[in-house]
Amino acid sequence: MSKYDFKIVCKIPAVMEASSCRRVWPQWQGKGRAYENPELLISVIPDQRLRLVAKIELEGGARAEGIGFPANSYSKSRLQMENLLGVKTDPFLGDQFHVGQIITTEKNGLHGNHYISAGTYEELEAYIKHHGYLAGQYSEYLSAINDAARKTGQFIKGRGTHGLKHCFAQRFYAMALSVGKTRVEAEYETSARCNHSRGDVFRSYYSGRR
Repeated sequence: MSKYDFKIVCKIPAVMEASSCRRVWPQWQGKGRAYENPELLISVIPDQRLRLVAKIELEGGARAEGIGFPANSYSKSRLQMENLLGVKTDPFLGDQFHVGQIITTEKNGLHGNHYISAGTYEELEAYIKHHGYLAGQYSEYLSAINDAARKTGQFIKGRGTHGLKHCFAQRFYAMALSVGKTRVEAEYETSARCNHSRGDVFRSYYSGRR
């Protein structure tokens, strides 16, 4: 079986050309919210638990709150064994892609299905078996991401943890096109995997230099 190619470089202008969104948002200095080298960023996070959270966000498109690191204190979401649905083939990309499936509770209580690499899934499963669950403070996670961004020369104020989600969206969209999906199919599935109920969210939010 093939694996997700999570190391595709985020080529934001190419993704913009593939969609109808051509806006450039000044707060990202013309670069976009997605990090240029998210793997490098993650590699310098010293805490193994926070590295794991970052990998899940990058590979699966989940919000931090769905992984147990909510910005709002009212959310009690955490990842436990019942959130792990096993290693299987990707239902959208095809049988050649081998992924681990997790289910999350995110914004507005919406449940999201996210698919991560088998290696990251196994790491998550081992962590939960040992510690009982994966959860923590959002402020701690955000600080680790920002520190890593500064260390790797990728810091722009406001990119934060959501920059990894933008990386996921752009990479998954490109991957969907590479296996023969139409642009509309790719846009709608990418939006769904980022746990949005509207299929056009990818085009308006994730595809440009926003």
